Amino acid sequence: MFLPAALSANEPSPPSTNGPVAAIEADLLLREIRYDGKLTDNEAKFLVEIDAESIGKNESSVTLFEGDVAVMPAKLPAGLRLVWKEKQYRLVAARAGKYRFKLEVVAKITRAEPWNQIAFSGPDAGIASVAVEATGAGVEVQLLSGTPLEPEKGEAARVRGVLGADRKVSLRWQSRAAEAARKALITCDTIATAQITPTVIKFVTELRYDIVQGNLSKFSVALPINQALTRVEGEQIRDWHVSVAQASSLPPTKPASDPSAVGTGSGSEIQILTVELIKPVEKSYHLTLYSEQTVENLPSRDQLTLPQPQGVDRETGSLAVSAEDMLVETESSTGLRQINAPGGALAAYRFYGRPLALGVKLRRIEPIINVAARVTARLEETRLLVTHALTLNVEKAGIYSVEAHKLMCRGHVEFPLGEGGLNVRLRGGQRDFARRPALRPGHQPQDFRTDWPARNPDQPPRPPRRRTARLRRGPGRLDAHALY
Repeated sequence: MFLPAALSANEPSPPSTNGPVAAIEADLLLREIRYDGKLTDNEAKFLVEIDAESIGKNESSVTLFEGDVAVMPAKLPAGLRLVWKEKQYRLVAARAGKYRFKLEVVAKITRAEPWNQIAFSGPDAGIASVAVEATGAGVEVQLLSGTPLEPEKGEAARVRGVLGADRKVSLRWQSRAAEAARKALITCDTIATAQITPTVIKFVTELRYDIVQGNLSKFSVALPINQALTRVEGEQIRDWHVSVAQASSLPPTKPASDPSAVGTGSGSEIQILTVELIKPVEKSYHLTLYSEQTVENLPSRDQLTLPQPQGVDRETGSLAVSAEDMLVETESSTGLRQINAPGGALAAYRFYGRPLALGVKLRRIEPIINVAARVTARLEETRLLVTHALTLNVEKAGIYSVEAHKLMCRGHVEFPLGEGGLNVRLRGGQRDFARRPALRPGHQPQDFRTDWPARNPDQPPRPPRRRTARLRRGPGRLDAHALY
């Protein structure tokens, strides 16, 4: 009566998906597990090879798979069975021994445009490796967990690697042919500021891209021909360069672009900034541009225009204008709607497309300058030491340069002695003291010293009887005379 039962115990049986798990002990070890996968657009199938050993005398078990995965029926070695419980597949060993077997596992595919993706957890094992190959032409496969091995040249559709401590098998793949056929859908929110100074207009333009569909590996921006790009900021930038092209060669945007919208000046040439990234980006990207536009021949009329992102389906944005030592009058606006200005700004505008331009009239604020000059002369054995102390009271606007006429025709000059000293250069028969940034309104002491050598020891040197210090800021100037 018991012989058939003994014989049936030695026969292999399909994995069981029910039946209670007896007393469990941590005596079932997995020495090695290997995942060999095949990927298609509709299926992710793995052949899993497992090397296990049970060292306990009693029944033991271990968690084999967790997540969106299904194990196909298979013949297991005698003494092993597979149990499904609480969204887990557990391997149960009835007795001690070494076991080596294979399972066929199918994972559920989730769509994360433009990728196909799978993820599930495997068991703790001494060695856990994965080798996956995708079928089809032009397919790219990426291992998202663990440590991928360097693929051989031309094997983008195959990936190999070692799993990490989290035991997670996470992969994604896509067809490059399908990606090329899928046009990227991009919107952009442009946040720009323009600071107007007597010498230059400084633009800071932040382009906030929203990549609704597809991905991008490079960006193109049209720059006004009269603006100089000084800096580019963004993540994962590999390289960027600026080229000059004809405005008519630009692809049409939505709405259709106008060459005047990006400040081409003559309407025939335009600058194109191309930013290349290390790898394609998805969902969103922020790019910040710093540019400058020269101000000449004040008072003058000018147009404020902004860099324009290329290849976007829709663009919105804002422009805030501020000024330093300048009077700014708005004459005309194209494509702009005025809104409440933030703190520190003269005006602010909102726009919902191109073209856009802001016509302004610029005039410099002339400073009011009062000068108190004090000259001290000290006659020594071989030289005459003259110290000039100028106290400048600057109102309304700052000054950028100081000219000292007939202050010295020979000799040596030493400076600065006062706070915020100047840089000196000889220009013709006069000295020009230039400073950056400008001397701001308020009391500004500026001291400098001249040294006159004596060629004849019996006759002391005599400096000129009249000294003139002229302070200049554009057309406005003030002469201060010091007599001694």
